[in-house]
Amino acid sequence: MTRRDTIALTLLLLACFGLAIFVRASAAGTVSTGSDSLGQYLAAMAVLRGGEPFVPNPEGGHALWAWVLPLVAVAPSLTGLIELRMVQAALLAPVSAAAAWVLAGHGDESDGAGGRRAAAGAGAGVTLALDPGLVDTLQVAFRGYAAPEFLGFTMLFGVLALRGRAWALPAATLFLVGASGQHPLATGAALGALLALPWLRHAVGLKPVLVSCAVGLLAVVPRLAHVAAVADCGLGAAACLGAVATGSAEPHVSSWDLLLRAAHDRVMVEGPAVWLPLLAGLMLALLPGRAFSHQRAAAVFVVGASLGMALVGLSIDTFRPYHLRIVAAPLAIVAAAGLSRARPLGVLLALAAAYAWGLQRPVGPGAGGAGADVLGAAIAQQDGPVRVDGMWLQSPVGAEPAPAVLSAVLQGADPEQLSLAPGTPVLLLVSGLAGVEPAAVLTGPGWMLLRFDDPNDAVRFTAEQDPPPVLVGGALDWQKAIHPTLPEGWDPGWPPL
Repeated sequence: MTRRDTIALTLLLLACFGLAIFVRASAAGTVSTGSDSLGQYLAAMAVLRGGEPFVPNPEGGHALWAWVLPLVAVAPSLTGLIELRMVQAALLAPVSAAAAWVLAGHGDESDGAGGRRAAAGAGAGVTLALDPGLVDTLQVAFRGYAAPEFLGFTMLFGVLALRGRAWALPAATLFLVGASGQHPLATGAALGALLALPWLRHAVGLKPVLVSCAVGLLAVVPRLAHVAAVADCGLGAAACLGAVATGSAEPHVSSWDLLLRAAHDRVMVEGPAVWLPLLAGLMLALLPGRAFSHQRAAAVFVVGASLGMALVGLSIDTFRPYHLRIVAAPLAIVAAAGLSRARPLGVLLALAAAYAWGLQRPVGPGAGGAGADVLGAAIAQQDGPVRVDGMWLQSPVGAEPAPAVLSAVLQGADPEQLSLAPGTPVLLLVSGLAGVEPAAVLTGPGWMLLRFDDPNDAVRFTAEQDPPPVLVGGALDWQKAIHPTLPEGWDPGWPPL
């Protein structure tokens, strides 16, 4: 690249990154901190505490905790952790802008080449910065976790490989495998990789392809080991795996209806205006042309990945609109590059995204980390060892011990003071209105934090509630992260010993 192109690309990437951070940061206050969202952070904390790595949910992989491990290591609070996660997720915009920039090049430096690449980069970067579906996935993590980001990195390295950078192909393979660990439906993207293989072999040769296959096989070993552990539940492999795979299945809905509903909600509900240039760009990228063979290969990957994901989902009777977000980055990258064949159309995607998605700000189901940080600070200020449990009245939904304890540790609480030893004073986080209310350490909207120096008093208090609580306990959720190896005699179960 010329010096002018380097400056233009740098400014473009910074602009896309800044826009993506702004959009995601504005949604940080409504992120859910329930078990589905928090599991990856608790698993990362367990590793930082010297524990053996574990997969935070049965259908996921080790990529879940590994991706957020650096964030947990430096976050000053749960709110800070969520904000760092938003910044990390915002990387998808500049990464995709860079991929579209590379993909839009025709292998020449003719007049207009820089403008064509810049238009493609802006199209992909702005679209993914503003996509409200990706923001919603961050707010409700189980809808994809970081799978969209992993496929964005897959595309960047894959495009570099198509342009002859052999070193990039193993990196693309690692992120492709990691995407399946983020969300099981992303496993279907492997079909796209297989379909693009002839172009990749032509671009870098057979040896890098074989090396990448070997890297992929090694990378998938931990996930296969996890799958084998899930299959060994005592009911037979088919029954064990089936129970996990069909946990969100809708067998009463036909495959056709599942597809129609997913497409309708992703396109019509989240904003239809942007889909015309997206699909038009994809079609243009699929057109033959010697100078555009790398674009066609990338477009084949997108089509194959989308088809593979649908096949995986429909095979277990599940396919929802948020599953289509997993391929958001590859689609935007290819569409932007395809539109750039006619340079004036290159910015059409960015303009459509600004029009359709610019003012959309999805409201998540949670309250971010603010409430948990208040509780965490109170827990950190307790004298001596304490045990944190929860009691849920009327509904099993409400404030939870795990995010509060995680916040306490992030704020500097000594993990050794969070004890499950017999006789330890109990901090009971009550969600709902209790029939008998002793003096509270702290109160908040719909919850209160109570301290019982004698654990037996905590047990009696829960037994006095009328109607009885729907759920009591919760120490196990944070114990696995804070004390991954329990000392002898400690028990996270309720009632406390």
